[in-house]
Amino acid sequence: MSLATIEKRLNRIEQLRQRHQTFKPFAPLPFGEYLVDKFLPQVAAFKQLDPEVYDPKPTHMLRWANMVEKNRFVGIVAFRNGLKSVLAKAAVAWDLHRFQRGHYEGYYFSSKLNQARKHVRELKLILAPIAKNEGWHDTTRGEAMLRYERKGALFELSPDGVDASARGSRADRLVLDDLLDPKKAISVADIDRVQDAVQRRLLPLLKRGDSRVIYVGTPILENDLTDWITQNREFTTEWLPILNEKNESNWPTMYSKEAIEQLRRTVGDKSFRIEYQLERRNVTNSYIDPEILKRAFGK
Repeated sequence: MSLATIEKRLNRIEQLRQRHQTFKPFAPLPFGEYLVDKFLPQVAAFKQLDPEVYDPKPTHMLRWANMVEKNRFVGIVAFRNGLKSVLAKAAVAWDLHRFQRGHYEGYYFSSKLNQARKHVRELKLILAPIAKNEGWHDTTRGEAMLRYERKGALFELSPDGVDASARGSRADRLVLDDLLDPKKAISVADIDRVQDAVQRRLLPLLKRGDSRVIYVGTPILENDLTDWITQNREFTTEWLPILNEKNESNWPTMYSKEAIEQLRRTVGDKSFRIEYQLERRNVTNSYIDPEILKRAFGK
């Protein structure tokens, strides 16, 4: 037996020992506290955010965290770059923080499988130091999914496109993140297809009475999924445009009134109204390439 083989086997034994070592339960943090103390600092480090523009305690995110903690079904309809997808990822991270025994199964759905994989890969990188500090061991076999283990517990999160069907599976958490692709011209048929998928295939995946759903998105056309979520009594929903009814910024620490006006000039009034003020229009040319925004604002 070669030295390399022996070394591999010894490393494997050590990994198994660490994975099955006794886990000492701890009192989990409330979601808002977990978000501010643990998750958002890792997001800032991962994205290499400038400390001068980083908001360590976004008021609207703390409000959303309270909604997620108190309600099984939550809908967040918010402006672009309002951190709604960060909240969706944080909800999964908080589930990992609280989970102690058994098998957790979660699904992260987006308009396309590749987009869902991108979200899950990003979450995996953000979570790496947090999970390790809490005694979890990354046993992922595929890059674009999460699988953490420790003695007596297995935590899994799988990405999928809205048109996929995770048949035979049951979920503790469903994340529904922008199920309509803003890059496409959306038709009524697209809206009906996505809404039917949510009602008939995704929501029935919930495992039991305390399984949870978080939906995050931006409205596109009248009677799209955001309207259905808003009107559904099972969901607690908040709409957050970038400007409130008094024409004031809903996130003043990041978007001053001057910055918002510059944003409006950069992307055009039509796109601004759709993606930042949450007003529905014909969306054929409303999609804004993120690279345009980066170049415009030097970020």
